[in-house]
Amino acid sequence: MLRRLGLKEGFAAFLFLFPSLAGFAVFFLLPFGMGFYYSLMDSPVEGSFAGLTNYREPLANPVFRRAAANTFLFTAVSVPLNMLLSLGLAMLLNRRSPFRQMFRISFLSPLAVPVASVVLVWKAIFDLHGSLNGWLEAWGIHPKDWMESGAAMFVVIIVYLWKNIGYNMVLFLAGLQNIPADYYEAASIDGAGKFRQWRAITLVYLTPTAFFVFIMSIINSFKVFRETYLLAGDYPDPSIYMLQHYMNNLFKSLDYQKLTSVAFLMALVIVLAGLDSVSGGAAHRQVAGVKAGPFPERRLRMKASRIGRKAGQLALVAVLAAGMAGFLFPIVLTLANSFMAEAEITANYAALSGSEDADEYVSLKWIPDRATLSQYYAVLVGKPQFLFMFWNSVKITVPIIAGQIAVASLAAYAFAHLRFRFREPLFFMYIVTMLMPFQVTLVPNFIMADRLGPLGSYGSIVYPGVFSAFGVFLLRQFMMFVPASYIEAARVDGAGHLYIFARIVLPMCGTGVAALSILVFIDSWNMVEQPLIFLKDAAKQPLSVYLSVIGEEERGIAFAASAIYIFAAPARGMVRRKGFGGGHPAIRNQRVMR
Repeated sequence: MLRRLGLKEGFAAFLFLFPSLAGFAVFFLLPFGMGFYYSLMDSPVEGSFAGLTNYREPLANPVFRRAAANTFLFTAVSVPLNMLLSLGLAMLLNRRSPFRQMFRISFLSPLAVPVASVVLVWKAIFDLHGSLNGWLEAWGIHPKDWMESGAAMFVVIIVYLWKNIGYNMVLFLAGLQNIPADYYEAASIDGAGKFRQWRAITLVYLTPTAFFVFIMSIINSFKVFRETYLLAGDYPDPSIYMLQHYMNNLFKSLDYQKLTSVAFLMALVIVLAGLDSVSGGAAHRQVAGVKAGPFPERRLRMKASRIGRKAGQLALVAVLAAGMAGFLFPIVLTLANSFMAEAEITANYAALSGSEDADEYVSLKWIPDRATLSQYYAVLVGKPQFLFMFWNSVKITVPIIAGQIAVASLAAYAFAHLRFRFREPLFFMYIVTMLMPFQVTLVPNFIMADRLGPLGSYGSIVYPGVFSAFGVFLLRQFMMFVPASYIEAARVDGAGHLYIFARIVLPMCGTGVAALSILVFIDSWNMVEQPLIFLKDAAKQPLSVYLSVIGEEERGIAFAASAIYIFAAPARGMVRRKGFGGGHPAIRNQRVMR
């Protein structure tokens, strides 16, 4: 039946795009236009035209300029570091090695850790009376106030890298697994060494993935505000006062028109930064530069000895184990604290509430004096709202994942394999809105939700999540790797586009769908700002909001709740999916088309 649904490309593209484009227009394009309109007014409600005043005033404000400079410095340092480290990690984990699946899960696990609980750990380390200063003093080094000095930027970069390297690792790993294995075999037969193969094959085929990782790294760099805010408050040390702090303070003062203007200025810089990479991200280049000829590295040694291979595997496992220890450090500490009694936790962290002149430091303990489940009992029995909010998180996350996969996969196929008018400009609009900070459409989305009716319901969060440009952009990158010859052969046999999409392209993009499921889950499961703004009823708030407002006087409950939250996260199971284990066989083992 599917074969009979052959349609002309223009009309087929319209049908494939319609669900995504309709929601995209309502929840992103229209709010985007409204946001720009409000930035030109002196008030969002019955205001008068103010021209560019809302843009000139922030640019003349020294606080804004400092925030912009700090944000640029943080992004310029953290994003390249994140990309380099995550690419290296993905390449290591793409090799056959013992415990590979365990390493993958470990490096991805920081994404499932609630912000509130990990902030308690970072405070215990980097506070003036934190454990790091205690260790430094033991070595005769003068303690440093890490969060109230220029070193605060160093702390924020560490927090960002710890949280986001696993995110980029998923994307790079999925891209590596979609590179046909036959290309490497052909290059090896032609005499290309490992470095030549990496330069001429791996880097070329990772170009679309690298572009996507670059965009997502920039976007995620602005989300570090959650941790920075909880670590240092509304007005942190001047060295880490970011644009997000500036916009957050504008929001609190109800200065919405300047908020939208600043958000547009920031978004403009992000878009301009990514413009040079768009053509590289859209390109699907053939493998080039691997030619037959004398390669010196091939003459040196054809095969590594068995002893050498084993030594290499041991070194690989050692490197990965060291990295895993660093990534699991806050998580293991959270689990250890969750089994401690309240009195023991209070004693361990008492130094955090001491005076600045005190000589005591936080004592990080890995083994409880007497293990107890009292904190878990307090969470599950003493605070029944925990279970209700956990279910609220499920009701928000599952529809967003299912809906975005269904809608985004159709639109991604149209952008990747159908030719129609205005395809490139339309896709560029998707990219631009994806780069927009949350604050750009905050006020318009609130007004739209209030007018359309879902304000206060889960729909005000779920609908924008379903029609997000993120899934379209990600799946398009994967669908571009499907060989055109496969689609042409199906078309010659009389197959329609719906048949090709359902039976050929989508099954070959199982890795991309798995990656999208993981990343959308992580983002939806941990969202805080949207529920706080759009859900008026506290009974509907998700668990992420509950964990973000637990006070420091309830550290034991926070650790126990976070432990449950971490192990309940289905991302652990999704990492084990066969589709994420090595790409679709048709892509991994396809022959080189000449």
